[in-house]
Amino acid sequence: MLIEFSVSNYRSFRDRQTLSMAATPRLSKVRNVFKSSTNSERLPDLLKVAAIYGPNASGKSSLIRAMGIVGRLLATSSGSNGEPIPVSPFRFDRELKDEPSIFEYNFIQGGLRYRFLLGLTGQRVVKEQLVAYPRGKETLLYDRYFDAEGEHYVFGKTLEGGKEVHCAWRRLTSQKMLFIAQAVTNSSEELSQLRAPFSWFQTGLLVVEQNNMMGLSSASIRFLQMVSDHKNDLRDFLKALDIPVSAIELNLDESASIQSNRRLTLKDFLPLRKRTN
Repeated sequence: MLIEFSVSNYRSFRDRQTLSMAATPRLSKVRNVFKSSTNSERLPDLLKVAAIYGPNASGKSSLIRAMGIVGRLLATSSGSNGEPIPVSPFRFDRELKDEPSIFEYNFIQGGLRYRFLLGLTGQRVVKEQLVAYPRGKETLLYDRYFDAEGEHYVFGKTLEGGKEVHCAWRRLTSQKMLFIAQAVTNSSEELSQLRAPFSWFQTGLLVVEQNNMMGLSSASIRFLQMVSDHKNDLRDFLKALDIPVSAIELNLDESASIQSNRRLTLKDFLPLRKRTN
């Protein structure tokens, strides 16, 4: 569950801006709050639902895009192609043009609180840090950063795997890839320490961007993988967006197909949208 998300030097955000799901004391007794479930520390109640209001061009879409940056990186399989990382620094300050965009996620997964810090330019990951808080004590799992002398890694004393495994993870991680994704992909089932926070980005943080049909396709598949018994709810949601879907079928190979006048996959949403305009 998300505690708070912060972003700076990204699109319309120059300085650090934070979306917090922590409830204020005056909201502590309403139905829109719940107790945060951590094993060893007491945290404020969290909001079940939050809404962001503002006029056009006030940054609402930029915030949603910022929250989904990790999902877009995970959707890039190799990270070695020539495409730049999809970030855009704040354009009205020349001093920030070559500085990284910064994203910070504070969340709870598996009863433990985490903080994930990410710094990106169009060319590479310049900062990636994961911190856990067992019993409320800040514990570094790993810190990756890039400076004039090159790329550096600092591994926490409690990070499982050992020196050889850590070096292998590091060697397999390209400059545009997330270290946590490479580490989880290339580790045995016994090495589970990084799987919990990584799974939160896969299934706990589902960002759907407006007017982005490929993003809607990816989000729909992830939603079905998490809660396959809500196929009808997803069908009704898609129909409300003018996508002509009559039924959704979840296949055993973890892909989803849509039934309309013919059998469709979620990748067909974009041409369908064009035809319905």
